[in-house]
Amino acid sequence: MDTHSQKRMAARILGIGVSRVRVSADKEVGEALTRDDVRQLIQKNLITILPAQGNPGGHRRHLLKQKEKGRRNKQGSRRGTASARTPTKQAWMKRIRAQRRALAAVRSRMEPADYVTTYRRIKGGMFRSVSHVRFYLRERELLKGSAKARPAEKQPAKQAKPAAKEQAGTKE
Repeated sequence: MDTHSQKRMAARILGIGVSRVRVSADKEVGEALTRDDVRQLIQKNLITILPAQGNPGGHRRHLLKQKEKGRRNKQGSRRGTASARTPTKQAWMKRIRAQRRALAAVRSRMEPADYVTTYRRIKGGMFRSVSHVRFYLRERELLKGSAKARPAEKQPAKQAKPAAKEQAGTKE
């Protein structure tokens, strides 16, 4: 008796693959035509589900342990050029991306030309860190709404007291 269609229906009902469905060789299974019939067979345990199989990880764990020791790292195992594999490239990418994010955050407060020049200087490696970029922007007053736009906040220049100078001169 061919139970292929019952097996397929059961897999669809249970949401699993056809290979995980086991059908007992019963006459009742061969007579099941509808999905409801198949559901009843599942309840009667005439159609059962095999447990899902996972891949064992022992071999993978062994290889990772070997790589931690520095093994399996010769020329045939390498992908990418030496410069692409170095940790310094990862550090560079992390630093540059952070600087670009910081620049993008203040972009609305900058002139477009200043933004482009600063972006290119970041790309050229001019800045050591995000704080160096911020220092550069403040020092050059490239941000709108900073010191250039608010000169009144600067402390007034000290005014000499002429009377005090004259008094000092008369005492001598």
